[in-house]
Order: sequence, then C-alpha cells, then structure tokens
Amino acid sequence: MIGVALTTAVWLGVTFATAPTDTETLQGFYDRIRPFGRGWERVVQVGETPASGSVSAALTCWGLGCAVVYAALFGAGYTLYGQAGLGALFLGVSALAAVGLFRTLPRVGFE
Repeated sequence: MIGVALTTAVWLGVTFATAPTDTETLQGFYDRIRPFGRGWERVVQVGETPASGSVSAALTCWGLGCAVVYAALFGAGYTLYGQAGLGALFLGVSALAAVGLFRTLPRVGFE
C-alpha cells in the first residue's frame, strides 16, 4: 500500500507541476487512435466516428491486447526461470491473442 500511495503521489505531483500537452499533440493522438468516450471535445476537434467503429470490438481488442502483453511477460518469465513448458504455453497464448487482436482491429476502424 505504501508503494501505491507513493507512486500515486509522485504521479499527481508531476502531472500538476508540468505544462499541459499542446493541442497539436492531442489532436494527433485523437486522429490516430480515435478513442471512444466523452471529454475530447474540449481539447481537440472531434470528427465523425467511423461507421465501422464498434464499442464491443474495441473492448475485445482491449482484452486481447492485455492478454498479449501479460501472457508474453509470464511466458518470458517462466522461460528465463527454467520452466520451458509453461513458458511455451504462455507465449503460445500470447501469439494466439495477437492473431485475434489483429483480426479484430478492422472492426474498430483500423486497417
């Protein structure tokens, strides 16, 4: 708990002590990622949401992306600590999740 509190305090301190990101950078991020949700109208020029964009597909991509990262981390860790079987299993799960992710991305509007 001390680690979480310390990390949060430092994160908030740096956030409030530094200058905000310029509008051009935020607009570039928005145009490339096209995040769902409210709140962007205040800082960027929000365009039309692509017709192919789907919230359920975006959530699926989010879950698959998390699976790719965590399974790859566990796979690398198990492999480094000499448990090759579990390492291969997790790396395989990571690869399958990556395939699913790249197949789902067009449903969100990325090609």
